[in-house]
Amino acid sequence: AFMHKRGSGCYTTLTYWVFIVVWKLFVIRGLLVLIYCAAAWSFLSGQGHDFVMLLAVVEAAVAAFFALSSFIGSISASTQQAYSILQAVLAFFIIAGGMLINFSSVPRTIRWIESFSIVRYGYESLLITLFHGRSFDCDPTVNAECFTGDGYLHYQGFSIDKRAADIRTLAYITVGLLLLSLAAMTLTRLPLDHGRPRASFWSQARNAVARALHAIARLCQGPRYEDIP
Repeated sequence: AFMHKRGSGCYTTLTYWVFIVVWKLFVIRGLLVLIYCAAAWSFLSGQGHDFVMLLAVVEAAVAAFFALSSFIGSISASTQQAYSILQAVLAFFIIAGGMLINFSSVPRTIRWIESFSIVRYGYESLLITLFHGRSFDCDPTVNAECFTGDGYLHYQGFSIDKRAADIRTLAYITVGLLLLSLAAMTLTRLPLDHGRPRASFWSQARNAVARALHAIARLCQGPRYEDIP
């Protein structure tokens, strides 16, 4: 829809980009973040500082994933390709983010891959906000799996003093990906060929890359149910 409306002169690329950033990111997703954080208020025992930090952490993570989806959408030739690429990227982020694998037990030679995961920064800063300085109703002398909040963070390999750095990193990722999506949409030209849109060199290159990533994502997903004899 964006390509057809921009080609007809309904609005410019910058106008559309500003709209998705202001309306979809700050208004729509900001409201959802506020609702989520209000639901988590009871867990935080009514501490105002923790609530503000929770808002900042969740909004930073949501903004980073929104920017990621916007960038992937801007370089994909179709909605199906965008979803396939996003699924493959998110699968890597989740594996490298510490949600499925405890990276404190992973050899240091491959532990560096966690630095490329958006999930890692959001997950670490969220757990620090929720668990730092807290205790639970259990006796560690009776139950060996009983942790304090800081003990659990240490067990997961998270550093308590990294929350501010994680939020800044998510902010940098958000700004960078949004600017890249703006550049990708701006460089996608729509020259006319006998009244019909003709793909430019940038569009053809973008489509080739998107098709290759789509093929890789299909291989990672394995055979579909209807393809199994």
